[in-house]
Amino acid sequence: MGNKTPRVREARGAGVPEADPLPGFAENGRASLAGEHLPTAVELMAGMPFFEGSMHSDMAEWGREHAREIRKRGDLDGALHHLRLLDRLVMNPGEGAVERLLAGIDPELGWHESETRQSLLRARVYLAHFLVPEHMVFVAGELAALSLSHPGAGSRVFIRKAFAWTALCHEIQQRGLRGAVTDFPAFERAFELKFGGAAPACRGTAH
Repeated sequence: MGNKTPRVREARGAGVPEADPLPGFAENGRASLAGEHLPTAVELMAGMPFFEGSMHSDMAEWGREHAREIRKRGDLDGALHHLRLLDRLVMNPGEGAVERLLAGIDPELGWHESETRQSLLRARVYLAHFLVPEHMVFVAGELAALSLSHPGAGSRVFIRKAFAWTALCHEIQQRGLRGAVTDFPAFERAFELKFGGAAPACRGTAH
């Protein structure tokens, strides 16, 4: 599949912001926009802006950092194909490169090796932002699970986003992309009103 412009835009906070959903969330979010912090997959799922405010910049920077970490270990057996896919992501970040990376990950190793687990999760976060239904559902499930292990504000943010991803996925599957009329921020605001709590102060836009 060719590269497309991501269509999901995160909501900007309204009213009084609630506490950070993760430690240092607001500070790290500002650093991410400035190109000084590469968000983790969990931070991205919590609504942190992409690196330099751009998903394509985030893909390229993560690909570089992740490949550097693997090479630093020195044990490259079985990692060469993975590294080639990461290099392609750096050179041409986009939906197609992420799909190839995901397709090249061994699903069994993905849950046991830190490198492939990290790639598996992050690739699915990116593809959810490209509105690929199976990955939107996956991210919603991850967020629901995170809501159980995080107290207070973090739990509310995660469960609200889980419901928003699920509702958006449902609308896309029912109407198709051209017929979808509700965006992610609108769904998140609806669940914010339903469950209470203001949106986190740190918000970014996917480009």
